[in-house]
Amino acid sequence: MTYNDLLTEISDIRKISVAMKNSPVINTKLEMFGLYTEDIVRLIKKYKEIDLSSFELDKYYEINYIYIAIGLIQNKNIEKQYEFLLKNFSHIDSWAITDSTFKYLEFKKFEEQLVYVKQLIESKEEFLMRYGYLILFKYIKEENLKIIFNLLKNDEKYYVFMVEAWLIQAIFIHFPEETYDFLVKSNLSKKLNLRLYQKFVIVIEFQKNTKIE
Repeated sequence: MTYNDLLTEISDIRKISVAMKNSPVINTKLEMFGLYTEDIVRLIKKYKEIDLSSFELDKYYEINYIYIAIGLIQNKNIEKQYEFLLKNFSHIDSWAITDSTFKYLEFKKFEEQLVYVKQLIESKEEFLMRYGYLILFKYIKEENLKIIFNLLKNDEKYYVFMVEAWLIQAIFIHFPEETYDFLVKSNLSKKLNLRLYQKFVIVIEFQKNTKIE
């Protein structure tokens, strides 16, 4: 199957209404064909052996999304996947690509994964940093908390700031006391702490309303 086959199939299933609905949420500067997520996932699986060098990038959001996902699939270990992301991060212009494709990464033991997580976070590139924090969701365990907390930093990049708040919220659900102790001692910005307060209120209200008697 070729890139032209992929484009033909996309042309047959695209919906302008989907593009109009999703574009403001996905917040991409690229044009959108208008594909449902399940169709994109199906195409990734179907074309996973495609020659990536044939792709025309940075015109359509869905093409970049499929390219990144298949690139991670074809590079089967975390080291090669990390190299692929470093080489191609300029083709990621939306949080939706990072959040939808990080599941294709190889996940190793925490100590081994940590090497790449740190490199992603220290890259200073917004979406590479987001990948780093997304990976940490897989390792929320009591014995990992100190290391994870130490990786959280003040950063004004919007999609980094948001994923950090989301990660802390996820930790809070399982380890509220440890999370509280960390926040009291941390030097995280007032902006991030305010966002966390909003998220914690939602979590606490949810837990109260779903308490089993």
